[in-house]
Amino acid sequence: MAEKTEKRIKVLLTPTGSEWVADKEYKRLDYISNGKAVWVSVKVDAVTGKNVGHPLTDTAWWNKCIDLSEAESLAAAATVAANAAATTANNAAQAAMDAKRAAEAVASEANMATKAANAATSAAQVATAAANGATAAAEKVNAVLGDDNILKVTDRNGVEKSLELMSQAAATEMAKQVKQNTADIAGVQKRLDMFGDAYVGFARVSGDADPKPSQTYIYGTRQLVREIGKHMKIGTVKRVDNEAVLQHEGAPGRITKASNGEAMAVDGSEGDLLVYTDIPLHLIKANETVEGQEMSCMGVGVVPCYWMGHAAKRLEPFAFAPFYTVNAKIFDDERSCAHCIISDAVAGTSYTLNGFVKESFRPNANGYYSVGISSLGSIHNAQAKNADSNTNRPYMGGYYEFYELWMMMMYIECGTLNTTDLYSMGVGLITADSARADTWNNERIAANSGIKMIAADGTVAGYDALMSQSMRKGADGKVDYNLSAVVGKGYYSATKCGEALMVLDGITKAGLQSKVGSSTNVFYFDETNNLVCSTSINLDTGEGMTPNKRYFVVRDVPNCQGIGEGVLTAVVNTYAKFSVADSIYTGSTDLTGGTVIYKFSHSVYRGMSIPMDGAFMQLCGAHYMSGRTADDTVYGKFCCAEKWQDMAPLTNDTAYGDIGTEFNILRGLNNVKSVSGKAGWVSKADYSLSLFCFTEHRGGMHTKECRYTWNGNTLWGYGDSNTGLPATGKEGVKALVVGCHASNGSASACTAHCSYGVSNDSWSFAGALAVPQLKFKQ
Repeated sequence: MAEKTEKRIKVLLTPTGSEWVADKEYKRLDYISNGKAVWVSVKVDAVTGKNVGHPLTDTAWWNKCIDLSEAESLAAAATVAANAAATTANNAAQAAMDAKRAAEAVASEANMATKAANAATSAAQVATAAANGATAAAEKVNAVLGDDNILKVTDRNGVEKSLELMSQAAATEMAKQVKQNTADIAGVQKRLDMFGDAYVGFARVSGDADPKPSQTYIYGTRQLVREIGKHMKIGTVKRVDNEAVLQHEGAPGRITKASNGEAMAVDGSEGDLLVYTDIPLHLIKANETVEGQEMSCMGVGVVPCYWMGHAAKRLEPFAFAPFYTVNAKIFDDERSCAHCIISDAVAGTSYTLNGFVKESFRPNANGYYSVGISSLGSIHNAQAKNADSNTNRPYMGGYYEFYELWMMMMYIECGTLNTTDLYSMGVGLITADSARADTWNNERIAANSGIKMIAADGTVAGYDALMSQSMRKGADGKVDYNLSAVVGKGYYSATKCGEALMVLDGITKAGLQSKVGSSTNVFYFDETNNLVCSTSINLDTGEGMTPNKRYFVVRDVPNCQGIGEGVLTAVVNTYAKFSVADSIYTGSTDLTGGTVIYKFSHSVYRGMSIPMDGAFMQLCGAHYMSGRTADDTVYGKFCCAEKWQDMAPLTNDTAYGDIGTEFNILRGLNNVKSVSGKAGWVSKADYSLSLFCFTEHRGGMHTKECRYTWNGNTLWGYGDSNTGLPATGKEGVKALVVGCHASNGSASACTAHCSYGVSNDSWSFAGALAVPQLKFKQ
């Protein structure tokens, strides 16, 4: 790897005098203070890195963040009142003190607003000094308070001015308000003092090969990560009238028990099991050229915050699908719709098995999710939960920024973009880094998937990936995909809905948290459906394993809170043994009488199963487009909504047509950027729009942005049936599906498949839903 060059960025304010000088070279975050106001340099020339010749009135270059003129006036009035005539000395002194306190509260509130916005404690010190200076000057002024409540002030030059003081009742009311404001500001101050920065996150030089940020550019504290994490929860949400209302909040480490001690139903009877936030959170996504280098920043805050002048986006409490959805009409549904539930009474998509093993791992689709869900279908299935399915409230498709927030917190807490390392979150149910002898069930617990074939005499016949074609019927028979033996021809639905979450719930319920992290501690559900732990089960040989039964090995994720702290973050590796059918071969080895053990790796972050459990997950609110001009030029665009409120409900499915056609699915997606439409491992992205707005493709699975994209400006399902490209004069909208499916090796939570039209219902696509305005019971 080439030696990394660090670029340091100034993040603290620097004083540069009390007057603006026309030919002086100011840097970003230099400030000028004349004792009454503070101007901060917020912009520099992209080439020189300087701010020269731009007056303080030019708001593009200077931010007047503090103006204490009013505070100074109040302080002056307060002090002269203290020196009023003897006949009213006591009253005047008291009024002065009240006014002075009000003035100081105004100054304090200004200082706090500046600190929260710019994390600049030095600016607050400048403001305090200015207020103190004003008070000292005011003590040299004479004043007389008359019976008419008029305060006459004579300054040092003999100039007299009058000020009508407020009544005692008004002063009392103001004092109450000032006291409340002071308490509110103190609360913010306490949080800032406790957590350091106003947000957690990091910035990287765009395109840097190292996916881990330098310490210089890591913002916030681990304590603030934990504080934000307390507000990333899981619970049941149900439609009441026309609002989505939280029914139960899950207890720490649980999904079947609520925080209030009540049972929590996850079968759909009290709505969907969703991850959610219970306070507003502030999302920073930004790219900025800093001293000649482009940098990308992601961050999440508990208060309004900024990075290099980019304001965070406020997201009110929302809810999102923690795993792929299943479509059904259950309980009080008006029609079939999307659900996030855990129930063997509801069937997903079913496929016929190939008969290579004797047991029926999936005799039906009960308890599994639905696949073959197009982008349009995912949105419609979510809207079908509403009383009027032609609206997108209170349910909508899987809005991209809600997913981004969860993934950004995962990257921030893990401390790197490279979460697909086998000993971090891992690679899920995909072909990359498939399990071999050294990672099958090693001491460090590698997070990868695969199969192990064992002949009747106990010798190992081989390891392979889930979607390799290792077995065939007969010595000269036709090979088939390994997943087809246990899942069927669909391949992409080997995971039960909420499977990993149920394991973590069972561990907490049984008090087995201390058993997590050891490869010899094997968990399984007993005949009473309670989770137990055994050390006598051999996952390498299959000894002690019952055919067609799931066994689990669980570990924490480095740098992250885990199940021992009541947090639903973990890697859960599932193992299942099957008896091989007669006359099944691998290579020249007859496996008759032998066994094949499957390993499925799952990762969960704060309740959300990373969508590498076999299928991609559909998102909405952000889409790529492809088109072809009259001169045969093929082009690409990225479109996304600035906020979910801008999005229109999906009522018309047309998404391919003449260039310039206004497609319903793009209504409200007003942020548009021309892109190359290339495919490959991503090296740069324009975070200012989205983590999914890819701008350069020179990366790898463990370098740079650590994510892959399929694109190539194709829109399969709309374009040419041979090339996938749009016809001349046409353009269309493409699905944004994230994660990775079982037959690919391009693992990442933010890998994106963007080469299919929004109408394409590939077997590898699954649905999602979101609640943009979550309501809480009073």
